[in-house]
Amino acid sequence: MNQILELPWEQILLGLMGLLAIFISLVKTTASEKLKATGVKTEGIIFELDSSRLTYNENGVKDKITVRFTTTDKQWITETLKADFSIAYTGQYKVGEKVTVIYEEDNPSNFILETKQSFFIARLLSFFVGLVLLMISIYLLALK
Repeated sequence: MNQILELPWEQILLGLMGLLAIFISLVKTTASEKLKATGVKTEGIIFELDSSRLTYNENGVKDKITVRFTTTDKQWITETLKADFSIAYTGQYKVGEKVTVIYEEDNPSNFILETKQSFFIARLLSFFVGLVLLMISIYLLALK
């Protein structure tokens, strides 16, 4: 029983967090990635940049992006973008700017914008953070 109490739980927990971050970076697929692979592409415009929910942040970026586009069956969609921050940095858009929209055919209100930002970068960052946590954990365990 004393051996259980002597285990370095903080180092073990740190290592488990690292393994979890590595695992998630390797196997998790986001809804945006799925939509990019299966959605329908069309051209749209940035219809409005609105700061009604919040004021400008310290970088002068508005927090709400409204996009207008037409579907393949000529239905007009004007909706607010619901996207991951890492994929839709609002400061990169201007009102009236043309954008490539990828929408779900059965639910056009579910859409993303095609950006130059990569899902791979976010995965790589998560992988390296996990690797660093794991290495620190192993190092601390080796010191004991």
